[in-house]
Amino acid sequence: MGFDEVQWVSELQKNLSSYASPNIEKELIVQYEVIDTNGNVESFHCTLSKTAEASSGSAESPDIIFTLDKGIAISIHKGELTTEEAFLKGLLRMSGDVERLVEAFPSFTQ
Repeated sequence: MGFDEVQWVSELQKNLSSYASPNIEKELIVQYEVIDTNGNVESFHCTLSKTAEASSGSAESPDIIFTLDKGIAISIHKGELTTEEAFLKGLLRMSGDVERLVEAFPSFTQ
């Protein structure tokens, strides 16, 4: 695990309480795959339910996977680019059970 991954997971854990939701009856596992310039993938994931926890490494069975290049992840982290902009520009890719994500966070659709 690289230093950036440790730092991102640590910061994500600090901010994750806002993602805990009483609407989530079954755990929702969101995985992030950050690809560096050599094509290496750093993965970390969040387990969201009534509580929330971030962990480094790949989840066994993620519900949603977000994939992005490391440069884009750094731009988002620095506030130079929002996740919404990255997604709309095709720089942040999402796969998996999008319906579960929307059910857990209905405000995403408003």
